[in-house]
Amino acid sequence: MKKALKIGCLVFFVIPVFIGIVISIINDEDQIEEKLEPSTVTEAPEISKEKKPIEIIKKQTLNFQALDVKKVGLNTQNRATQKIIVNSDSLPNEDILRETALKHWKRNSFSSYDEFTVFIYLDGTDTNSTAYSIVEFNKGGNITFFKVNDYSLIGTKWDN
Repeated sequence: MKKALKIGCLVFFVIPVFIGIVISIINDEDQIEEKLEPSTVTEAPEISKEKKPIEIIKKQTLNFQALDVKKVGLNTQNRATQKIIVNSDSLPNEDILRETALKHWKRNSFSSYDEFTVFIYLDGTDTNSTAYSIVEFNKGGNITFFKVNDYSLIGTKWDN
């Protein structure tokens, strides 16, 4: 058994490492021997000194009330959820919901969680029922999942 282990070690570790070293040495020598062509100097284009106005686009968000953060999942997971209730006179579109959730994530620095899910409810809807929208974030604050549940409006003041 020991002899087979030694042979396996040679075949799968020592020999490939040795071959890799030899190949890298050969490649390095080939690169040194290559001749570089002399570069030509060109004049740089003139840089305009005009100041252009910077356009700042302020994205629209909604006012909301946040409920308590709940840690969920296994002890080894660093995952939390939170419900928010948005105030709106009309049914908000997907972009406004995304921006509102993103604003909430940034303000509260939820980067301490590996995964963070925001359940968005409309004003006057039951927070123990299905959320109108679900937004999931990763540790970097990027949205990894976004969904609008139109069926959650059935039987509410938002039902058309």
